[in-house]
Amino acid sequence: MSDNELDAELAQVLQPPRVPADFRARLTAAITAVDAAAQAAATARLQREYESQCGALAADHRRRQRLAIAALVVGGLLAVSIAQALLPWLRLGFGSYASLVLTFGVLAAGVGFTLNWPSPLVPWLE
Repeated sequence: MSDNELDAELAQVLQPPRVPADFRARLTAAITAVDAAAQAAATARLQREYESQCGALAADHRRRQRLAIAALVVGGLLAVSIAQALLPWLRLGFGSYASLVLTFGVLAAGVGFTLNWPSPLVPWLE
């Protein structure tokens, strides 16, 4: 027995339910309303998630800015205090070239520290 024959016999035995004339239109409208409500809920949820992530990113950015400024200030103060402590000793050994030796020494130490120490100032080392 083929599907068409089976369908024909079932149509004779089973009567289709009676539905209002506008049943198809009401069904389509109900499906559309559910889709619109679900889409609106999903949009609201995604908007809240987006705003939360933007807030977290902004807070992290501000934290990294504060760390960078603090590192620069502390590094500068440390460099000045070390320079003042070492300059008399360097003048004994290098004479008039002491300030030049100190400048290049601090520059070399700063570059070496920056390249070898993971910090917020050097993001590619994290």
